[in-house]
Amino acid sequence: TRKLAFTPAGASVIEADVRRALAEGIQIGGIAEAPAPVVSVPNVLNLTAAQRATRVLPDVTFSARLAGAILYTEITGTVSA
Repeated sequence: TRKLAFTPAGASVIEADVRRALAEGIQIGGIAEAPAPVVSVPNVLNLTAAQRATRVLPDVTFSARLAGAILYTEITGTVSA
């Protein structure tokens, strides 16, 4: 485990890791490309000294849509001469 500074740069590393995992999920077809996943990381400069003392970055969240799968389809068409 590498040490991350409790700074905006350290939080950016965590955000980049989450985004990378989501991009991999899109690439393999598990996560939908649209709408684009959303990642939220708190501004560490707004955390209290007590929060920083825990050495835990709180409230890192993401939302993404599951790609799902098409199992069947219904097609209607007309052929004319």
